[in-house]
Amino acid sequence: MSDEPALLAAIREHPDEDTPRLAYADWLDEHAPDGKPSPARGPSARADYIRVQCRLAQRPYDDPEYPALLELEEELARWLDAHAGDAHPELPEDLEWNSSYSYGGDEAYRRGFPEVVQYEDYDEEPDENIARITAALEQAFRSVTIRALCLEDAYGAEVAGVAAHPLAAHLRGLSLDYIADDDEATAVRGVATSEHLTGLRRLELAFPLQPADVRLLAAAKNLGALEALS
Repeated sequence: MSDEPALLAAIREHPDEDTPRLAYADWLDEHAPDGKPSPARGPSARADYIRVQCRLAQRPYDDPEYPALLELEEELARWLDAHAGDAHPELPEDLEWNSSYSYGGDEAYRRGFPEVVQYEDYDEEPDENIARITAALEQAFRSVTIRALCLEDAYGAEVAGVAAHPLAAHLRGLSLDYIADDDEATAVRGVATSEHLTGLRRLELAFPLQPADVRLLAAAKNLGALEALS
């Protein structure tokens, strides 16, 4: 009996640990070697991709090995996109894989696994949309490796509502692209004052910030884990 489901469950349950991911890479080398010649140093390009991305995540940008690892990551990504097929898992109905879904696409994969999803179906009232987003996230956290969310065309209150939900504690990435009702202040305040975004590593705000918004983010006490602010 294959232990692949147990390995994938461990990756979902321990999203910040590399050990389950590297154990799965070893499993791939043994049980799923490439059927065609690949750039991999071992039997499986998918396994190599996991290891390379884990190493990149651990190293600073000025590490001497960083450029060579980036080059290998890109080479493996091109091969996997061409030969590995469409293997992304099914998501809950209200979520979609982010539009750049591919092995090499805009950091859709992190540490070897797909991480970024988006919600774009804002057909209901804000409270109902918040409920739908959080319900879909709860299901996704149990079934796939996602840990980053893109919200495009959300209302400021919807962003704040998601940030205030306890499930936001599972997020490691949050991208906000355009606030539909121009209430950017509410969106920023919701992120900056959230008690649950303590594990957030990457925050992208694709709209103009006012000086007060910048000051609020700079003073946020619960965003200490941030590694990148765009």
